[in-house]
Amino acid sequence: MSERKHLIISVGTSGFRTARTLYRLVNEHGLGDQFKFVSIETAALDDEDVPESLEAVELRRDDAAAQRFEQLKADVPWLDERLELANQGATSKPPIGRFLLEYYHSTVYNSVDQILGEFVDPYETDELSTWLIGALSGGTAAGMFPLLSSMVERIVGSYADQYDIEPRLLAAGTVSKFEHRHQQTTLGPIPSTYVNTNISLQQFTTLLNIPDETGQCPDPYPVTLPMDAAPDSNVLDDEFEITEPPLDALLLLPVDEERMYNASRRGDNEVENFRERVNWTIASAVLSITQTDDGFENITTRTFDNRLMTVSAASVRVPLDEVSTYFEKFDEQEALNQVIDVLEEWEDELEDSVDRVDRLLAHVEETTDEDSTDEDWIASNEIEELSTPVASDLSRIRQTVTSLSLASVAVENLETHADGIVESDTPTAVRLERVRQTIDDLALADADTEDLRTYADRLATRIEGDDDAIPHGTIARLLFYQLVADRIDDELDVHEFVTEVEDFWIDNNETMTDRAPSLDDAGAVEKYEQAIRPALREKRSTIKAKRENTRSIRIGVRRTLKDRLDAVEQRLGVFDHLHDEYTSLVDLRETLDEQLLPDVRVTLRNHRDALLAELETLREEELQEFRNNKSDVESELASAKNRLTGDRKNSIRMLPLNTDSMDEISERTLENAGNVHDLIDAGVVDQDDLVEALRQALASHLDEPLEDYMHNSLNNMSQGTLALLTDSDNRNALDLTNSSGQDAEAVMAAQDIDRRLDVKGIDAPFELTLVALYENVYLTNTSELRRIHERWECGTLDELFEDEVPFEQNIAYPQLFVSGATGAPDPDQGTITETRGD
Repeated sequence: MSERKHLIISVGTSGFRTARTLYRLVNEHGLGDQFKFVSIETAALDDEDVPESLEAVELRRDDAAAQRFEQLKADVPWLDERLELANQGATSKPPIGRFLLEYYHSTVYNSVDQILGEFVDPYETDELSTWLIGALSGGTAAGMFPLLSSMVERIVGSYADQYDIEPRLLAAGTVSKFEHRHQQTTLGPIPSTYVNTNISLQQFTTLLNIPDETGQCPDPYPVTLPMDAAPDSNVLDDEFEITEPPLDALLLLPVDEERMYNASRRGDNEVENFRERVNWTIASAVLSITQTDDGFENITTRTFDNRLMTVSAASVRVPLDEVSTYFEKFDEQEALNQVIDVLEEWEDELEDSVDRVDRLLAHVEETTDEDSTDEDWIASNEIEELSTPVASDLSRIRQTVTSLSLASVAVENLETHADGIVESDTPTAVRLERVRQTIDDLALADADTEDLRTYADRLATRIEGDDDAIPHGTIARLLFYQLVADRIDDELDVHEFVTEVEDFWIDNNETMTDRAPSLDDAGAVEKYEQAIRPALREKRSTIKAKRENTRSIRIGVRRTLKDRLDAVEQRLGVFDHLHDEYTSLVDLRETLDEQLLPDVRVTLRNHRDALLAELETLREEELQEFRNNKSDVESELASAKNRLTGDRKNSIRMLPLNTDSMDEISERTLENAGNVHDLIDAGVVDQDDLVEALRQALASHLDEPLEDYMHNSLNNMSQGTLALLTDSDNRNALDLTNSSGQDAEAVMAAQDIDRRLDVKGIDAPFELTLVALYENVYLTNTSELRRIHERWECGTLDELFEDEVPFEQNIAYPQLFVSGATGAPDPDQGTITETRGD
């Protein structure tokens, strides 16, 4: 079984970030088993940023290294006296990067050799690519790449020869973009990045034997790189002799340093973050070469004619994450609507209940103030509006009232009767607490759409299953007491006691008036108790005394007195009986007015207050919270929809989707889609939109990014090769035509792309990443090399950078500089001073 393996060696912090992006991509696309990652770092890495399987080789300052560094300043030509070895990093000084590599070269050599042996199975691997990745405008990578490439070539070459493996050593990195199409860009905040870029490019013209800033291509070999900084006690090699280019290819990406400086160093979103998009571009270029169908030997000897290439990349993507968000938020919105509908129904019920209880209380207060009763409100249609259960039981309540023996009923018995004829209320607090508990059971912060739906169903069931908010039992009790009061009033109005008192008073008007003149207009009870009863009792006593004083022999007189006494006592007994009966009714009526009915009214008011409190809580807490959530979800839904139909103006374009079609398809349709063609068939993606997006990606974002200062004597036509990274079923996407018969490939010629690189399908069914690899790139045609050289020759670099620019101090490999190169000492320019920046 033959395998292809890829060893990624990142150098410096910028290189590590690019490698981390590549690590993410290879794992997202199911290629993780092909790759191994090593980081050579001179600064501490954040443990959270380091992938678990990445091997870190840390080259950090210690006392011995610092002592060695100071000793070498006087002896080594590339270590300037003004350089300082920082605690971490190379501080944008390539000579410090070279020093750390040489000083720790045995650690690097042994680590890479060991990792290579553990990663590559010699009996199953037939191809091995090794990549050096870093920023050539910094200090660590710029200072290490020339020597490290020779060192790694020796390690990999030795291992490959031993096991008959086809090896290739490549490098990819960024350089600082100095000028674009003769329009000067805003320079970044650290001038040394442009200095280091120029130095790195000059060194690589020698290392790779390609034309320099003068357009010349002298044969530099052999080139000897002595390792002056290596500790005497730990030297694997005294020097490296380079007889041919150590790199099979160098991929360069020029970047806007100001945008890099301002971009966040956190996050892995290449769509939004410029720094991460740079990392993604290089990572995509590495992927396009490592996943080629052709063998590595053919790639570097036949497919590509030059060792120097530049890179540009663009991507067209179906925003499935946004689609998922769209569906998720749509479902969440529907669920929230369901919950809000239930709560609003409950709100309406509470409002109606409060209104009905208020109307009942208003009527009760009105009749109380008028000290009268009115049975109109007890009519069945009025009761029906207040309480259907009470209205349906009205006949039984009336029958109970009619059957009462009011003259003999006690207050306690009356309350017992009331309890017997009404259904007891579910206590408002208890019932509302049960509903509230249903609300509280849902933790909104953690709730998903299904939780919301379940919650709405439970809440609706709980509310519908409970008694409604009307206190039917209390209304029935009020009705019962009011009917009893009405019956008492009726009986008091026609009671025999009143008739008897009035008749007696009329019959004995003269006597009663003389006896109690102030009682003529008094009530029956007062007339009886203060006048009639005392008069009858006095009369009884008088007759009784006369009889006792009448001799027994006067039988006739005594009999007459006896008859008169019996008549008075009988009359008094009737009066007392009627009086007791009447006053009992009056007492019962007063108890109703002063105790029972007020208690019921208090209960009604408390119930009304509880309903108002619940209504306020419902509005200000539950409903407000859900409405706020709904507003947030609606905003997120609108945003997701805009992202589906919108576009990205940078090199990563989101394919506009037909959101109308989403109303007709299910999320399962998207889950089952295996490639872009399936989405076109489902109507989610329009083929015209796909073709147009690919054409725009090619036309707007794929061009040779480095050449911008063309030399008249050179061939100014770069040659591009296009790689398409996507699922194998999408590989014909560039051949698709729109309704006008145009395809994306037609745009390639205008971008100097004249051939395609066959790339294996990767696990990226809804992404189409276009990588352009440009050859025939002459550094003589670049501002980064020739323009800075011209500025240096005429002595205006300091004016350009608004600072003194120390080229000589930052040159780590003077052995790789040809005569007359930028930064070579010029006696007319005087002493070179230290640069600003780090």
